[in-house]
Amino acid sequence: MLRDFRWPVVLFTLIVIFARPAPSQNADQSNTYKLAGAVINSVTGKPIPRVLVKLAGPPPEQAVLTGPEGDFAFENVPAGMTQISINKPGFFRPGTATNANLPIPVKVGPDTGPVSLKLEPEAIISGTVVGEDDEPLEESYVDVLRWQTFDWRRRLVPVQRGVVTDDDGEFRLAGLPPGRYYLQVKPRGAARYVLGLPSAKPDQTYPLVSYFPSSTDAASATPVDLAPGQHLEVRFTLKLVPSFKVAGVIVNAGESKQVPGPTIVNEFGQVLQSPNRFDAQHGTFEFRDVPAGNYELQYGMVESDGKFLLTHQKISVQSNITNLRLAVSAGVEIPVNVRTDFTKPQGARGQCTQATHSGEIKTFDCSEFPAVRVELASLDFINVRFQSDGGPARGLLSVHKVTPGHYAVRVMPIFGGYVQSARCGNADLLREPLVVPESGSVPPIDVVLRDDSATLKIQVKTDQPGQQSTVLVFPDPLTPEPQARTILGAHGEFDPGPLAPGVYKIFAFDAADGMDSPDLEMLSRYASRAASVTVSASGSATVLVDVIHTGVGQ
Repeated sequence: MLRDFRWPVVLFTLIVIFARPAPSQNADQSNTYKLAGAVINSVTGKPIPRVLVKLAGPPPEQAVLTGPEGDFAFENVPAGMTQISINKPGFFRPGTATNANLPIPVKVGPDTGPVSLKLEPEAIISGTVVGEDDEPLEESYVDVLRWQTFDWRRRLVPVQRGVVTDDDGEFRLAGLPPGRYYLQVKPRGAARYVLGLPSAKPDQTYPLVSYFPSSTDAASATPVDLAPGQHLEVRFTLKLVPSFKVAGVIVNAGESKQVPGPTIVNEFGQVLQSPNRFDAQHGTFEFRDVPAGNYELQYGMVESDGKFLLTHQKISVQSNITNLRLAVSAGVEIPVNVRTDFTKPQGARGQCTQATHSGEIKTFDCSEFPAVRVELASLDFINVRFQSDGGPARGLLSVHKVTPGHYAVRVMPIFGGYVQSARCGNADLLREPLVVPESGSVPPIDVVLRDDSATLKIQVKTDQPGQQSTVLVFPDPLTPEPQARTILGAHGEFDPGPLAPGVYKIFAFDAADGMDSPDLEMLSRYASRAASVTVSASGSATVLVDVIHTGVGQ
């Protein structure tokens, strides 16, 4: 059941009453003015009392709370540009998806007209989680999520801390800005007990995770769209499913220091279940009451050199599994060759510090450190990643103990320049994944750095002063990962840093729409509304980009 309590939407405005010269007694105050106004609710049109209003300026900073009619005033405000910030718990700046004190530019002078500012009320989701026979499921964990893209993969991530259902199975999620969300529930202690009574069906349990309204598949989850001030009531109804035992042994762990037991995780790396039994000495483990479905088995350990290693294995649970073998792979070494094709004199790198495994801080000549850092993020298992050496050179630069699979590759220059190319055999790693076969035979990763980078100044044209927007800079044609990203506040200007010469598409999304990290399919829908720019070697360019409104986060 889904009930929608939506207030009528009425524009809210902050009205600056007037700006007039303040009485002055000496020439030093002849160019100061009084700035006054009122803060209004964007949905109800009513004034909001006790809003914290701050006026930027030389210390001490001026700050007041709005009165019963949402009114405020500042005396002796110098002429020129200044900034106002407004904040009240439970309210958001429209278009910002945050209730932080983001500044709003205001020009003060004898002709200053009314300044319109807005605050919109938080949205709320409340509801109930019930199981068989409509019995409430207490101690179930409810999360509100959004889709985001990291390391070429799209995943659902929490937007705030979740809540636990009470004795009646009820929950309440407050403090949400408008947008599109997804709801997730993970039952706690509900697998075999309903209201403290043993289940009559010992071979059944509730799913480890469910998405609103009743799906165990994230791709089939129903979105929840929230408007400012909306209070949405939802109902989760969980059904019992067959449950099975999963047992096995960890092999090839060697002399590594083991951490407590393997865990069952979902496709987004969320831990869903810990073992009921784990023998660290022999590596045997057992899970009871695992619902039918597809999962990942994750095991972490600390190696003798102090590095933490995660190993994963996909499992499909449709019956009891009693002889599972979770193998710890030794992985392969992938050499990294770096060529610096620099045209400008390079200065001394100076001194670098690094902490040892024992916690001791040591100082080194930075020339001993590698010029790049290479990171491999698994496209098969969400929490698996490998990286090259980060300290003083101890032989050839390499990425260590990489297990078979598909990886997104990120190359980061440490001492300047940009990555002109990164290849592994015939694979262009800036545009396609690195494949590590089961045989473990991988050519070296060849990286070319150049220093004739281009500079770009991005100016974002927003609909209202202080609007927050997310700027993404992608090569054209689009690649899985942007060259740069940032969230802009009041100033609307962005320098993405050194860029390789070439053609780029610049996207500026309304930050309230949750489009901070869209995937390629989503970006292609808005490519015609992005700005295009070409930058040349050692050249500079400026581009103006309009904010793209998607309506709700995707």
